[in-house]
Amino acid sequence: MYVNLSQNESLTRLHFEATPPDLRILELYDSKVETLALPAGLDELYKLDVARNGLKTLSFAGGCPKLWFLDASDNALAELALPGSFAELRYLYLRKNQLKTLTFAQAARSLDMLDLRENQLEALPDNLVFSDKLEALHLHGNPLSTLPQEIFSDDERGNSVARVMDYLREAEKGTEVNSRAKLILVGNGRVGKTSLFRRLKNQDFNPEEPYTHGVQLGQLDKAHLPQVSTDRLSLSVWDFGGQEIFYATHQFFLSEDALYVLAWTDKDNVQPRVGLDEKLVPLDEKWRSEEYWLENIRLHGKKSPILMVQTHSDRKKVDVDGSFRKEPYSASCLSFSAAKDYGLPELKDHIAEKLSKISFFGEDFPSTYARAIEAIQLEREEEGKKSLSKEEFNKLADRSGITKGGEASLLDYLNKTGVVVYLGDRDIPLLKDIIYIDPNWLTQQVYCLINNKLRDRNGEITQDYLKQAFPKDSETQRQQMLELLVNFELIFEDKEEKGLYISPQYLPEKPSRDAKRLIKAFLDEWTSGFTFRFPRFVPDNVMINFLSRYGPYSNKVYWKRGIFFQSSSGVKCLVTYQDQSLTVQTTTHPQASSMQREICAAFVELSRNANAEVSLDGDVFVAWDELTKQHKIGSPKVEAVDGSSHFITGYMHLLSQEGLRQKSRWRPKSSQRKPPPPTGWACRNSSSMGR
Repeated sequence: MYVNLSQNESLTRLHFEATPPDLRILELYDSKVETLALPAGLDELYKLDVARNGLKTLSFAGGCPKLWFLDASDNALAELALPGSFAELRYLYLRKNQLKTLTFAQAARSLDMLDLRENQLEALPDNLVFSDKLEALHLHGNPLSTLPQEIFSDDERGNSVARVMDYLREAEKGTEVNSRAKLILVGNGRVGKTSLFRRLKNQDFNPEEPYTHGVQLGQLDKAHLPQVSTDRLSLSVWDFGGQEIFYATHQFFLSEDALYVLAWTDKDNVQPRVGLDEKLVPLDEKWRSEEYWLENIRLHGKKSPILMVQTHSDRKKVDVDGSFRKEPYSASCLSFSAAKDYGLPELKDHIAEKLSKISFFGEDFPSTYARAIEAIQLEREEEGKKSLSKEEFNKLADRSGITKGGEASLLDYLNKTGVVVYLGDRDIPLLKDIIYIDPNWLTQQVYCLINNKLRDRNGEITQDYLKQAFPKDSETQRQQMLELLVNFELIFEDKEEKGLYISPQYLPEKPSRDAKRLIKAFLDEWTSGFTFRFPRFVPDNVMINFLSRYGPYSNKVYWKRGIFFQSSSGVKCLVTYQDQSLTVQTTTHPQASSMQREICAAFVELSRNANAEVSLDGDVFVAWDELTKQHKIGSPKVEAVDGSSHFITGYMHLLSQEGLRQKSRWRPKSSQRKPPPPTGWACRNSSSMGR
C-alpha cells in the first residue's frame, strides 16, 4: 500500500485506528501535521517522508525492520527515538529540527546517509555505528561539545564522514583532556595589548613597550591562570592590532573556537604614543570604534566568548555601551591598568570563566593527536624548523601513533586550528609538498614583504624587491611565499608583466588619467548593475581580496578603490568602492547577468555577508539575508529596508539558479540504489487511515 497525503495544508492530524500491515510507503511532506504516532506492526514500511510539517512529536510504537528511507527534516522535533529494529535504515534526514536527543535502540549498522545539520545535539547518538557503509555524514549547526568543529567539512553542506571516522578511530586508542586553547587580543594600536599579556604572565610593566603587529605573544599555562578548570593549560596568545587582522594574519589564525579579548580605551589615553613607531604602523591604520571590533569578532567567531577590557583605566575612563553586554556580542566588560596593576585578579578570573565556554575545551581529545602537536612544537622550538615536507609529516604522524591512512585527517585538523598552515590541497605545485609549522614566523615573513616600503612603489612587488625582502631564501622559497600570498588573495600577478605582483592596499587612491579615459570610452555601453552596501561596517579585507582575485584580468586599470577588467567570456566590468558601498556595472553582453551573479557571490563570500544589503537602482535596498531566505522558500516578493515590497524576479540574476524548493539530498551510488517499488502497489487517499 502506498499512501500520499503530501502538500495538504488542511491536514493537521493523522490518526491510525489500526495498523495497516501492508503499508509500504507513507508520504506526508509539506502538510501541517504537528503530532504523528506510528503504531507497532509496520513491518513492511519501506519509505516515510514527513518533511516540512512543523512536527513537534514523531513516535514509533515499535521497530520498522524494512524501513529504508526516513525524512523528517524541517520540523520542530526536540527528540526522536527509534525503538526496536531499524535494521534496513539507510537514509536518515533530520536536518533543521530542534533535536537535543536522538536514540537508536539497536545499533544502526546499515546507514549510508545521516543528515543531522542545524539541530541542538551536544553529543552523537548512542548506537551510531561508523561502519564502512556510512558514506555521508552532515553535522554542521550542532553545539557538539564532544567533537571539535574543525573535523567537519568546510562546506556546511559537505560530507564529514571521513574526518569524523578517522578522529573517532584515534580516540578509541586513548584520550586526554583537551587543555589547549587560543586567546586572541584585538584592538587599536597602542591600547596596551602587549602590556596586558605581560601582566598576565606576571611580568613587569614596560612603559617603552615597542609596537607589535600580528604576532604570537606567547603562551599562558596553569601557573599563570590557576583558576582554569583543567589540570593543565596551554593557552596561545595572539596580538592582532589595526589592519593586520584583515590583511594577513586572520586567514591563518582567527577561528570560532577562541577567546577574544578586545582591549580598548579612550583615544586621548594613547595620543602621546602616536607617531613613535610611524614606520612600523601600516599605512592606513585607523582608530576604530569598539562596535567595529566587536562586529569583526562576530564575523570570525559567531559564538566565541568575548571579553572587553578597558585599558589605561588609571587615566581617562569611558562608560561602556550597555548594548555590548547583550546579543549578538554578549561581552563581559571590566577595567584594567597595566601601569598601576589595577584589575589583574579580576581579569584572570574572567579569562578562566570564559575559557570554560570555548567549544571542546576540557573535553576528551585523542592522545595521538596531542602527541602529534607536541612533536610539531619540538620540531619548531628545538630543531628550529619552519616547515616540513609531506613525507616528514607522515613520519611524524606515524611516530605519534596515527593509524596509517589517517594522516590527511590529522593534517586537516591541524591546519584548521592554526597549528600548521597548508595549502597543498588546492593543487598548487609549489606548495603541494610544504607544511608550515611555525605560523608566527610565517606572519613575520608576510610583513617582510607587505609593509610600508610599498607605499612609494604603488604596491608593486618586483623580483628585485622580493630578493631584498628575503635575501637568504632560495628562489624556490621566494616563489613559494608569492604563491602563498596569491592564494590568500593578498596580492596578484599583473596581467601584462609576468613576475610583477601587486599589493592592493598600497595602490593609488584614485584611478590614473589613462584609466579614466578607458572607462569613459565605454560609457555608452554600460548597462544597469547593482550596489552592495554594508550599513553597519565594511570588512576591510573585501576590496583587497576582490582586487587580488580579479586583478589578473585587468590591463593595469586598477586602483585602491576600484577596478576595470574583462572576464574570460568577454564581459567588461567596472567595480568601485565608496562610502561603504560597492557598485558594479557591466557592458551589454549575453553573459553580463552571469558575471554580475559571480561578482555578487564574491562579495558575499569575502565579506561573510556582514549584514549586507543589495540594490538594483542605488535607491531601494534589500537585506541580502532576507532576499536569499525568501528566494529559498519560494516567496514571490521580498520586503525592502524601507518597508516597500518588491518582486524577487528582479533580483534573480544575482541569485543561485537552483530550484527554489529542491531538497539537498545526497544520492547513493547507482549500484547501491534500491529498485523502485514493484508495479501494482495501491495508491490510497486519506480516507483509508482517517484524520
